[in-house]
Amino acid sequence: MFDRPKYKDFARIQLRSRWTVPVMSVLVSLIFLRVFNIPLNLYIDSFKIREYLMQGDIENYVNAFLEMNPMVIYGLAFIVMLVSFVLEMASVHLYLKMSRSPDPVVFGDYVEGYSSWWKAIRCGLWNFLFTFLWSLLLFIPGLIKIFSYSQMFYLLDEFPGMTVRKSMKISMKITKGHKMDLFILDLSFFGWFFLEVITGSFAAFFVRPYYYMTKINAYHALLKEAVETGKISVEELRNEK
Repeated sequence: MFDRPKYKDFARIQLRSRWTVPVMSVLVSLIFLRVFNIPLNLYIDSFKIREYLMQGDIENYVNAFLEMNPMVIYGLAFIVMLVSFVLEMASVHLYLKMSRSPDPVVFGDYVEGYSSWWKAIRCGLWNFLFTFLWSLLLFIPGLIKIFSYSQMFYLLDEFPGMTVRKSMKISMKITKGHKMDLFILDLSFFGWFFLEVITGSFAAFFVRPYYYMTKINAYHALLKEAVETGKISVEELRNEK
């Protein structure tokens, strides 16, 4: 049974008296993303896109937009995306460790997650590629696959010997019958994400640890259920191939 309120309540308990490191991890993530977004923003600003838009100068806006080199934009955006994959893995590593024990964590636990940067990039790209291909069919198939592949980072961190392709297969198995549950779980954070936007990311220091911890709890429940119901076996998780 997918118990969304339970995962969220437990997340608040798990974070109690342990907010410092999660908040620091959010700060580092925001700084990294801002820094790696600078080249992209500078390139766009060099064409005065935002200036024309604010002035309502549609003609110059369209002309400036057409003058931009899409390959430059895609290339810079691609770099930002790769960085986001690494940041995701580091965060997952931290919250998985917090979920296993009530003991305090240190910032080094978060930094340790960066050691899996190459696996994080491969996982993110594999996930993105297949989600994109499914999205070419229609929006709904792509959305479904987002949740089908949503457990890959967790699996790769918890089972270091697991390959990226296998993490995708197991993610699909353990999310079977629960994709709508995962969608509703994300939807339940809509208000929190909106608060993050209107506060200029200030609320992210509370929202993101709460969100990550809740998602980790859901992952543990999905994995436990999958093993108990025979969707997957313990040997399958330990086998690298």
